Amino acid sequence: MKPWSSDFADSPATLKNVRPREKRPRLLSDEIYLPPAPYDPHHGSARILLVYPNTYHVGMSNLGFLYLYRLMNENPGLAVERAFFEDGLSRRSFETASDVGKFDAILFTLPFEMDALNIVRFLLENGIPPAMADRAGGRWPLIGVGGAAPTLNPRFLLPFCDFVFAGDVEPAFDRLVSALAGIRAGSPETFMQEIETLPGVVTSRIAESGRRVRKPEITAPRGCFNTVATPNTEFARSLLVEIERGCPFKCRFCTVGYERKKIVELPPDRIGELVRQAETHGLRFGMVGSALLSARIWKTDRQVWDESAVDFSFASLRADKLNAQNLKSLAKFQRSITLAPEVGTMRMMKLINKRMNLDAARERLSMARAEGVRQVKLYFIYGFPFELDADVEGIVDFCASAVRTGLRVRASLNPFIPKPQTPLQWFPMQPLRSLKAKFRFLQSRLRAAGVRDVSGYSPREAVLQAFLMFAGESAAPDILAMAQGAGPAVDRLDRACALKSADENFPWDILETTIPRSELWREACEIGFHPPLKRGD
Repeated sequence: MKPWSSDFADSPATLKNVRPREKRPRLLSDEIYLPPAPYDPHHGSARILLVYPNTYHVGMSNLGFLYLYRLMNENPGLAVERAFFEDGLSRRSFETASDVGKFDAILFTLPFEMDALNIVRFLLENGIPPAMADRAGGRWPLIGVGGAAPTLNPRFLLPFCDFVFAGDVEPAFDRLVSALAGIRAGSPETFMQEIETLPGVVTSRIAESGRRVRKPEITAPRGCFNTVATPNTEFARSLLVEIERGCPFKCRFCTVGYERKKIVELPPDRIGELVRQAETHGLRFGMVGSALLSARIWKTDRQVWDESAVDFSFASLRADKLNAQNLKSLAKFQRSITLAPEVGTMRMMKLINKRMNLDAARERLSMARAEGVRQVKLYFIYGFPFELDADVEGIVDFCASAVRTGLRVRASLNPFIPKPQTPLQWFPMQPLRSLKAKFRFLQSRLRAAGVRDVSGYSPREAVLQAFLMFAGESAAPDILAMAQGAGPAVDRLDRACALKSADENFPWDILETTIPRSELWREACEIGFHPPLKRGD
């Protein structure tokens, strides 16, 4: 690992031509760091392996993974290394090429449900029994998992993990690290008893007891940014910084607006410090957040970027929050923007509670083109159970209007998946055949309308993701089969995608959620789609 400098290697985003045994040293030599990195993998009393269950390119693009790696390495009691699920990187630790089975604990960061299959595959590849019951009494590493996916539903992971963490890690972090640091001094049972007292921790024993678990939630920012970077990632030459956590908009299909009571923002002065740090080292400054244009930094201290030589990049933006002033700033740094209208008619906007005017969004796209923006990527969701043919046509109409502004338009089409802990958790998915037909229709019509690139999440993958989202411990045999190339029984898939009754026992009911279930149900009923939602008998 090299000291941080602006002399990034001109490496491709992926090292496709590098042989697996040469991949780790090549990638490691390309890594660069900001103080207090580099981290000494030998300095702690407990050896922890932090694993991202996907490729190096994907894992090192994930700010949550990079942030946790930084926080854990700042603790002198832990020696933390990384691993990834990729040919040439799965069987040894990344930093020292150590045997995976020699670590005291293996912790997985899981943002996406489908990568849970890679957790099982990772354990199998390293000769570690994936079923927790099969590891009992042996000298195996303790297995833990946290991230966005278990925060929504921790129970489908319990058969494979000793513990699952749901919620913001910061409030429980010091106690969690203390428990991990002392893992060698006591027995695994002592460790489990200690962490079971932490907020956010779910274990099989807790689930069996019927005790509900409170998800911890930060009330003040700790500073979520990376200190290790690489050119071999989606965000090369970037210091990624979480500007805000949470979202003020409660779109009914999205968990982010429903998962916390308070939106937490990084103070403008701290953002300014990090901008200057990025400028000093010749880095891009990547702004991460769910509602960036609503953050106070745009209202109080825009000179942070208006007067800086740093090249900024921005996550997906709300079209209705674009204006002449912020468009001028955006266009200064990037000629491509990403927007998520989600739907193409005002009828659908109202049903999903996305407070955006489509005509105003079209005007903003024209303004963006006038300010020098050349390309826009638009994200849409299709397949809502209350969707009409006219709503599908609306997606085509909106994209066509974007093309007419002179922008190069790319479209990402993704099937509706009911999300846990939202008003739409009771709603069904459309049948796989219908989703496939709609994707083909949209793909054909959008290309005919001049959309340059049409991509999207596979309908089949979406159905499998829904299965995992709604799975409990009883799905363990199906998950193991999926990890080994088979799939769950058709009736189980149908059940996961079906309409749910009001008194449905959801796996995530073990969690104390921010928004009461009764309020979510009231919003679900407000939609009033047919057939009507009915209480179970």
